[in-house]
Amino acid sequence: MDLDIYDVALRDEDLARTWLDLKEAAPGPVFWTDRNEGHWTILDGRDVERVYTSPDVFSSIDIFIPPNGSRDNVLIPLEMDPPQSIKYRKVIQAAMMPGAIGALVERARSESIAIIEELAPKGHCEFIQDFAGVLPIIVFLALVDLPAEDRHFLVPLAEMSTRPETPEKRIEGHLALRKYLEENIERRRANPGPDLLSKIALAEIDGRQVSMDEALRFASTLMIGGLDTVTNLLGFTALYLANNPDHRRLLLENPDLVPAATDEFVRRFGVVAVARRVIQDVEIGGASMKAGDMVLAPTWMYAVDDAIVSDPLTVDFHRKNGRNLTFGAGAHVCLGMHLAKRELRIFLEEWISRIPEFEVDRDADVSIATGIVSGITAMTLKWPSRVT
Repeated sequence: MDLDIYDVALRDEDLARTWLDLKEAAPGPVFWTDRNEGHWTILDGRDVERVYTSPDVFSSIDIFIPPNGSRDNVLIPLEMDPPQSIKYRKVIQAAMMPGAIGALVERARSESIAIIEELAPKGHCEFIQDFAGVLPIIVFLALVDLPAEDRHFLVPLAEMSTRPETPEKRIEGHLALRKYLEENIERRRANPGPDLLSKIALAEIDGRQVSMDEALRFASTLMIGGLDTVTNLLGFTALYLANNPDHRRLLLENPDLVPAATDEFVRRFGVVAVARRVIQDVEIGGASMKAGDMVLAPTWMYAVDDAIVSDPLTVDFHRKNGRNLTFGAGAHVCLGMHLAKRELRIFLEEWISRIPEFEVDRDADVSIATGIVSGITAMTLKWPSRVT
């Protein structure tokens, strides 16, 4: 099939619905495209799970489409397989567990309230620029102890990595991010603190301190993930609520549903579709893949597979089975998932209680970019200006 993951026209501004249409049109549960140097694409949910949980067949040594082409830019630990990847993950894993992120959660709540209360009297906002692209970035930069104002420089670099205009742009973004981080890592090595960047700068692997190159590639991975994914999850959730007032009012009238709603939005609006390199010949979904082939596995195809989740496109706050791979699976499950879910929950609690009635301003375009991580890049919301 002819599919460019960086140029997918979405039906009803809905990533998952569009891909289910694609699944209906496809010749089978796996197809090949010549785009972006050629790769397989997985459409069956169980097969997607298999790709993510079988590193002996589907290696993480290349996670981008098209692949980097050079091992000089390998992201640590994302472009590594276990057991090596696990050694690096342990450096920051404890700091990302639910019991360790209390201060960050409180920071997220106070920042969220401040932003919303400033926006509410205006009656409108550009949601990505004014909220979704601000709240999680401020919280993340606090986690790595970098200036909040640096987000204006850093966020475009993360976007260049996940939704690049060209492969060259992705490399350009990586190099610019690396240059920014080098000075900060040197500073942490001389004067470390409790932040995650300090942990990376001083990390020891196999009894030795990581090199500057390793620290830079490790920190780059952290930055790309922390600066982009939560923003996209917030964007699609806000778009859905803006278009579905009954769900919005249900949360307003039943705030006890917010935790379940958080899980349901996480399931329904997965945005990540990273790749794997086939390292031994395998047959999957009727396709004979050869060692060296690239394969793309959209995480959302698991959560909207009706063989796994019943009535999967429906957003149901009372759902009993909300199984999903939104934060990955296997050895590379996202370490930031606990913080991401708390930030989404805080948005639902604080925004809806202060701005209960809002809709998309259709006089302004909703812009959505697709790629390794898909996201809304522009969306204007409006509400009665009397709301305070």
